[in-house]
Amino acid sequence: MYKKATQVGVSELLVLDAVHFADNRGGVVIYIFPAKTQLGDFVQARIEPPLEASKYFTDIILPPDVPKTFRTSKIGLKRIRNGHLYFRGSRRKDLIAVDADMVVLDELDEIQESVPKAPMYADERLDHSVWKWKRLAGIPTYDDVGIDLAWKKGTKHRWHIQCEHCGHWQYPTWDGNVILNGKETKDEIDGVFVCQKCRRETNRLVDGEWIPEHPGRSTVSYHITKLMSSRADIKALAEHSINFEPGAQQRFICSDLGETYQPSGDMVTPEMVDAAIGDYHMATSGHAHVMGIDPGGQYHWSCSQIINGRKRTLALGAAKSWEELDAITDRFEPDIIALDQQYETKKCQAFAAKRPNRTYLVTTKLQQDIAVKMPKEKKPVPADRKGLWFVESNRYMLYDGLIDMFDIKKGLVTLPVEVRDMRGPKVDPQLNFYKQMQGVRRVQVTDMQTGDSVIDFKKTSMAHWFDTFALEELARVVRGKRGTLKMGAQVLGKKRVRAG
Repeated sequence: MYKKATQVGVSELLVLDAVHFADNRGGVVIYIFPAKTQLGDFVQARIEPPLEASKYFTDIILPPDVPKTFRTSKIGLKRIRNGHLYFRGSRRKDLIAVDADMVVLDELDEIQESVPKAPMYADERLDHSVWKWKRLAGIPTYDDVGIDLAWKKGTKHRWHIQCEHCGHWQYPTWDGNVILNGKETKDEIDGVFVCQKCRRETNRLVDGEWIPEHPGRSTVSYHITKLMSSRADIKALAEHSINFEPGAQQRFICSDLGETYQPSGDMVTPEMVDAAIGDYHMATSGHAHVMGIDPGGQYHWSCSQIINGRKRTLALGAAKSWEELDAITDRFEPDIIALDQQYETKKCQAFAAKRPNRTYLVTTKLQQDIAVKMPKEKKPVPADRKGLWFVESNRYMLYDGLIDMFDIKKGLVTLPVEVRDMRGPKVDPQLNFYKQMQGVRRVQVTDMQTGDSVIDFKKTSMAHWFDTFALEELARVVRGKRGTLKMGAQVLGKKRVRAG
């Protein structure tokens, strides 16, 4: 897999790799995009021109001895000699009809943002194959998420070059190799690439060598940055590095340098988590007042009791299937469940239908000025005659309150002692409570047009636990208000029941 910066030609490299596989092995390749709507532009603008410019590729993709009306070459499918290359979106229904020998997921973070289980769906397409080749690439976003996590699990190959003056071998980094000079204005700033050791100006484009940090690992991973590209100008990169317009620093770090972005700001610190840990162990069953569930690659959940306005967490975990989540929920019998229905909508609705009057499917509306808009009945899609309760939430307002709740001085949250072991490099990133609670930061940003300062929230790493606790807060709001609000009648099949 490749942890890439843009304009280095990684997408083109992946396509050539896919064409070579289909040509030489006669296999089937699926090239997966974040969204099906991107296929046409990508194939026509970036794939077909270089292929059509080569007589060899033209001959194997569009064999000249086959009448044009019978040639298999269209936007979503290219026949390559005895093999095939499919271009598909990342949803399961886009992939389910094709068995593959090789899958390519380009822009992995963007794919997983819209379809968290897309890599799993892609793996399913390889089950029958003897090759089971897989390629991943993307611009990193958060720590331990998407392409960054995949790269860390691999060999971690970095491109090393040798200084032409002192002979020191090094892999280029912005902070280690670039010295800015000139005034810090866009027109006057410039940069010089120097050796990390002798600090003399040196050539960054000399021949080098890929050196792995973990050579024994089975998955080979590479980190590519624009500092390696002859098409990248140091002056242009220097201009990007001092551009503080909204989002510009994140684009520079992620897209130009191929690194993850870590903005400064308020967050739930490890010290706050430590201060919240109580003297009790995680429960295996009991009666919970509220429960939050955040579906994704795994199903993160937490359930708590509310005592005198304070939240005592009974248990938390990450289920691997809906069936496991069903069993966990039944053990704790929560009064109110808040379930993020952004992903796997039909399965979320099926889960909610089993627990009427207490399960609320959460959608996000950031423009509203209240944290939670109380539930309303809405017909599910597709309509199955089972009424479901939907909640609109301003998740940023819930985030704001959650960070404050963990403030050491307030002590509004208590956690079981097992949380203390859910940290450190040896803990699965999916289960690392400390890291994920730091994954949402409250930052102050300035509107470049008005000059006004506003509070925003940035995700800086995987944050399933943070989102789960925010969903619990939503459940607490609903639980506190449902006794005083008339929420209407709910229809379950032919039986009418009263909610609230």
